[in-house]
Amino acid sequence: MRRTRSESVRPIFVLSVTLTTALLLAGVSSAQRVDRIEQLPARKLAHLKHREVAESSGLACSHRTDGVFWTHNDSGDRPRMFAFDTTGAHRGTVLIDGARAKDWEDMASFVLDETPCLLLADTGDNLFRKSHYTLYLAEEPEIGDKPPRDDLRVPLLQKVVFSYEDGSHNAEAVAFDPVEKMVIVATKETDAGCNCYAFSWPTESNSKKNRITARKIATTTFPLATAMDITGDGRRAVIATYGLAFEFNRATGESWSQVLSQDGRPLVTPFRRQGETICYGREGAAIYLTSEGRPTPLFEIRLDRQRESQ
Repeated sequence: MRRTRSESVRPIFVLSVTLTTALLLAGVSSAQRVDRIEQLPARKLAHLKHREVAESSGLACSHRTDGVFWTHNDSGDRPRMFAFDTTGAHRGTVLIDGARAKDWEDMASFVLDETPCLLLADTGDNLFRKSHYTLYLAEEPEIGDKPPRDDLRVPLLQKVVFSYEDGSHNAEAVAFDPVEKMVIVATKETDAGCNCYAFSWPTESNSKKNRITARKIATTTFPLATAMDITGDGRRAVIATYGLAFEFNRATGESWSQVLSQDGRPLVTPFRRQGETICYGREGAAIYLTSEGRPTPLFEIRLDRQRESQ
C-alpha cells in the first residue's frame, strides 16, 4: 500500500521525539555521551494476555523453564507473581506465603546455592517516610508445560529487612549479584545521579529490630533509575530509566563501586508508556522490557557483544 508523505514522516518524527525525550530524562548532555548512544534493534514479542497484569513493575527471566518470565504488579496487589512466555501466554500465578506486598518495585532471578530463586523488592517510598525496606526470597516454582494455574503457592525462604545509612529513599531498581551474594539498590533521583547502595546477603532472615544497613557505594551519571539487573556471572549490570538503559561491564578485579560510578553504555529502549522493568535473558545475550498499563508489551533487545570486544 502506498504511503502518504505524512505517513512516511511519522516514524522519523516519533523516533526523534523518543530519542530527545530519552536524552532529557536520562540526563545525557555532553556531545561525547550522545555520540556513544546505541540504538540496537528492538522487537516487540507480544502483549501479556493475562488481564490481572495491570502494572508490570518488575521483570525476571526463569532459571527453571526456557522462554518463561516472571512479573508482578506495583503497589496495591497481593504478594503474587505472574508467569508468562514469549508469546505473552499466561503460565500461572504464584502466591508467596509469608510475604506482604506494600510497594513492590522490582524483582530478580538467579541461582543461589544451586537453587533457582526469585527476589521481590518492597522498596517503594514516594513520600520518604519509611524507616526500613523488605526483600523476599522464594524458590522459583516449576512451571513446565502444565496448564496454567492461579492457585500455586510457594513458601518464603528468607525475609531480609534493611535500611539506608543516610535515611529514607525511594528505590525502584534492585539487583542481586549471585557470585558475590550482594544486593545493589539504585535510588530514583530526579536530578543529578542516582545513589547506589549495597549489602551482603545474610545467611538467615532478620527483622526491623536487627535490620541490615545498606551503604552507599556509587552515584550514577544519570537520574531516574526505574529497574536494574545483573547477569548470572556477576560481570554485567543494566539500569533502566524512562528513556535510556545503561549497561555496565565489570573487568576482573573491579568493584561495583568503581563500575557504577562510570558512564555506562547508553542504549535506546523502545517507547513505553511507563517503563519500569528490565532484565537479562538467562544467557545475558538479550535484555527484556515491559511497561505498566494494559495492554502490557514485552520487548526484546539483542545485545551485540562483538562491538564491545573491539
